[in-house]
Amino acid sequence: MKFKSRKDLFFTFVIYASVVSMLALAIISFSTKHLQIEDILGTIIIILSCLFILWLFYGTYYIITSKILHYNCGPIRGKIALEKITSIHKGKTMRVGLKPATTKNGLIIKYNTFDEIYISPQTNELFLKEILNRNPNIKIIE
Repeated sequence: MKFKSRKDLFFTFVIYASVVSMLALAIISFSTKHLQIEDILGTIIIILSCLFILWLFYGTYYIITSKILHYNCGPIRGKIALEKITSIHKGKTMRVGLKPATTKNGLIIKYNTFDEIYISPQTNELFLKEILNRNPNIKIIE
């Protein structure tokens, strides 16, 4: 089952404000009459950066299969065996570490001995229900 990442208003505003600001810089840089190679390269880099930011923002989702949790955040991809997950902390926000998420108050998944990842599915409850159907041994910590 596929779960899109939840997007909060603040994070959405920051993403769009960054992209619009960067594109405005690119347009201003490109509108000069005497274009130089640096202007063209700078504009290309800005546009590629905007595309990368939007890829991260819209390309964040999670897939639960019968034995594996897949996570995708643009080019950041990975998988966790459901049998390796020991606990899930609900409604928390991780400050450091791997965070393929687009909002706060998501889920911290602890797996293996010391590994953890922060995710933010569209609905935490549906995600937890689905993952517990596949591995009922996972502890849910509120």
